[in-house]
Amino acid sequence: MIALVSYVYQFGYPKKTLLLTIISMAAITILFNLFNNNVFLGRFLSIFSDMNKVITQDSKMEGAGSSRIFIWTRVIALIKEKPVWGVGLETLGEAFSNNFKNDIVNYFGRAMTVDKAHNEYLHIAVSTGIPSLIAYLAFLSNVLLKGFKQIKNNHFILPLFCSVIGYLSQAFFSISVVSVAPVFWIFLGILYKIVDDTEKSAMPVPTDHVLCA
Repeated sequence: MIALVSYVYQFGYPKKTLLLTIISMAAITILFNLFNNNVFLGRFLSIFSDMNKVITQDSKMEGAGSSRIFIWTRVIALIKEKPVWGVGLETLGEAFSNNFKNDIVNYFGRAMTVDKAHNEYLHIAVSTGIPSLIAYLAFLSNVLLKGFKQIKNNHFILPLFCSVIGYLSQAFFSISVVSVAPVFWIFLGILYKIVDDTEKSAMPVPTDHVLCA
């Protein structure tokens, strides 16, 4: 939403369309919250209490973010152990249990399988290594940087750009799931194609081609 509002004002897109979009999104969010016993509001407010626990180093800090701090700190420890190759694809559950079995039992009160880092970037690093994460981030950065430069030249880029930014933002606190990941990759592919076409259309025609014509 921040990216959308910022770029609409920066590049002079219609304000009425932006206002209508914000109202629609707000209405959907409010209705979702009302029909689900205020679950959205509860989760939203928990962000601030969890943030306070982390900042103040509270004794219950590891429970912040639905136990994400507990998982993240140990995933980072695994990354440090195998920074180049990682623990292997889809083997985080085994690696986590082998290294932190007692921590899991003491924290959750029973044996549990923690097979996701609940942070897409940490999950890539722990599964296939830091170089793999760097390659992934370099690829995304390349697409987004090119997209940002062409936003003002093609109005189809803005919604796709903001959608990709939205996914990458929530990926800090979530995992790649089958119901969402394909949509993200489709949007990213369409964004890259449109940006590439926009760049080519803006390129000056070589002089020799003009002479031949």
